[in-house]
Amino acid sequence: MNQVVAGVTALVLTIVLIGLGKRPRKLMLKSTDASKAYAVNQSQISLLQKRADTNQKQNTKLSNLQSSWKAPTTVQERIKLEKKLRQSMTEGPVERLEAITISGLWGHKNALPFLRQGLNDADIRVVRAAAAAISVHKGRPVAQTSRLQEGKPPRNVALMR
Repeated sequence: MNQVVAGVTALVLTIVLIGLGKRPRKLMLKSTDASKAYAVNQSQISLLQKRADTNQKQNTKLSNLQSSWKAPTTVQERIKLEKKLRQSMTEGPVERLEAITISGLWGHKNALPFLRQGLNDADIRVVRAAAAAISVHKGRPVAQTSRLQEGKPPRNVALMR
């Protein structure tokens, strides 16, 4: 009797394990209507077209800005421009891109903090514009006046005589 029970148990176990090991069958689609997928695709395409139109408008605005922008000539104009750039850097991505473009056109050493801030921006257009604008400043020597250029010896030399 033990042999019969053991054989039946082994048979049941193998059937259960084989049944569990099978992958479930893939269900066939109830309908092959693709109109919903088509509608989703069309809405995504229209969003991309709107975004491309917006980018085109911004590019023309920036090119107009580049052709009409003039560097400040007085100290008051420079301070006013720095305040405007500082304010623009706290606003949206379009304003930040405009501020970086103006900073790049300005080319002054006071524009470097704005360009460095633009390198860490979330918008890739701002980062690219900042990198292009800051590359102009790379390798430029910084004008430094030293005491030797003025003609006075350093203090320790005077004490050594």
